[in-house]
Order: sequence, then C-alpha cells, then structure tokens
Amino acid sequence: DACVKTMNENGIMGSDIEKVVIKTFERATMLSKIEPKTADEAQYNIAYPVAASIVYGDFGIEQVKEENLSNPEILEMMKKLSFVKDKELDEQFPAKRICRAEIYTKDKKVYISDNCQPRGEAYRKDASTLLKVLELPRCPLPRNTRRLSHR
Repeated sequence: DACVKTMNENGIMGSDIEKVVIKTFERATMLSKIEPKTADEAQYNIAYPVAASIVYGDFGIEQVKEENLSNPEILEMMKKLSFVKDKELDEQFPAKRICRAEIYTKDKKVYISDNCQPRGEAYRKDASTLLKVLELPRCPLPRNTRRLSHR
C-alpha cells in the first residue's frame, strides 16, 4: 500500500522505477523473497506482493492465481526491491507492523511514503479486513449446507 499510494500521488509508473527500498521491522526483512511457484509461496513472501502491487496497482486474489505468478514484469520488479530494518519501526514490533517505502526513479528522484500499516490490522481504522473477506473466491459449500440469504 505504501508504494501504490506514493506512486499514485506522484504520477509514478512501474516503468519509472529504478529501485525501491522498504524500511520495516527486522522480522519482515527475513521473509521469503523467492520467485513464487504457488499461491502459498506468493502470499508468504515479502517481495512478491510489493512487486505485484507496483505492477498491478493493488494486491489481491487475482495476483496470487498461478497464471500470474510467472508474470515477467512482477519478477523483474522483485529484483528492484530491497528490505531494510528500520530501528524506529522495529521498536514498535510486534504491537505494530509498519513499513515505509523509498521509491527511486530513473530520473534520479526519490519519493518517500508515509509509514504504512498492513490492511486488516486490528489497530488500523479502515474497512480493509472486510474488503479482504469480500475478495475471497466463492467456495462451493457441501451439499447439505444451506446458504444464508441476504434479505
């Protein structure tokens, strides 16, 4: 979210980016950064969601579909990302999981985001948890299960 918001506010396109430095808490910097082959690998990866967000403008169910995992734009963007421990943000962990993005563009400008908290955090005052649930694919229910009707 930090990258997308900063890109939108400043008219930055993915093709404008030379590199992105994500400053965050130490534990986040240790998460996987491999090129994901499965939806699980994509979701438990720190680099893939950031790169997909930059390329697509958002990160959700669509981006973790297996046919999107090999998108060359996302894989190339992953190579431009680095994750660095920030002492101030690390001191707030585990109560808060915060990051800040520094976007370096090819024209030698640097854009720094505000501190950003993940969608769905209990302390974040927005409807993103509900949005995450609404994005979930409809799974078929067992035959003997009734759907609730919205009346």
